[in-house]
Amino acid sequence: MLTLKNVGLWILAHWYFPLFICGIVLGIILFRKNPKFSVQALTNELAAIQAKYTVSKVQAEQGLVAAQQHIQDNYKLEMADLTDQERKQAESLKANPAALAKFLVQAAGNK
Repeated sequence: MLTLKNVGLWILAHWYFPLFICGIVLGIILFRKNPKFSVQALTNELAAIQAKYTVSKVQAEQGLVAAQQHIQDNYKLEMADLTDQERKQAESLKANPAALAKFLVQAAGNK
């Protein structure tokens, strides 16, 4: 028979379960209310970080010219989709290939 005492003992024995449910509900509320924390935005940011890491690794292993060549070879589509303002910003980042790669991936992800 289900009594208040049994329910209380179950909650004491499994105290983490209600916290888990509250965490899920809180997560749903936060992710639904704030588009900054959407899964798509997080995926785009992770892709940008990965691009920056890859270009930084190429630059460290092979030099600046190889990193710039890596960007030209792998980010042609992103470069083609830039607006005039984004092109100017990309031109200013040519000296820093890692920042340029991150910018290109973020710009492509925001469209």
